[in-house]
Amino acid sequence: MSKKKQYIMIAVISLIVVLLDQLSKYIVISTIALNQSIPITSFFSITYITNTGASFGSLQGLNALFIIISILFIGFIIYFLQTFETKILPALALVIGGAIGNLIDRIVYGHVIDFLHIKFWPVFNIADSAITIAAIIIIIQIFIFPSKE
Repeated sequence: MSKKKQYIMIAVISLIVVLLDQLSKYIVISTIALNQSIPITSFFSITYITNTGASFGSLQGLNALFIIISILFIGFIIYFLQTFETKILPALALVIGGAIGNLIDRIVYGHVIDFLHIKFWPVFNIADSAITIAAIIIIIQIFIFPSKE
């Protein structure tokens, strides 16, 4: 695949993640009250909360710091994109899209909107899911299917 096609693929995947993330958050904040929980199954619910910290609600109140870190992180990935192995580029696109989705929340609302709640796990969102899936893909690609170069 040519570099141009790779960059288009990365942009499309990232954009899809951002759009799905922001659309889902818009639907949640438009239809559910803050801290309201709507059970879907016995172990899954839609629970609207906000988070000014990092994953699992840690480091609360450091929103400005996380905005700076997010911008630097996204910039780092984009700047060094050509140096990463081709096989992890789709995963990096998920990371970029997820980071942008949560960055938009931090800038627009001053916090991240979370709403997916599996009973044994902290509440999260589509951007968080994209980043987590990307991390799993990258770990598998690096440790289970390493390059033969």
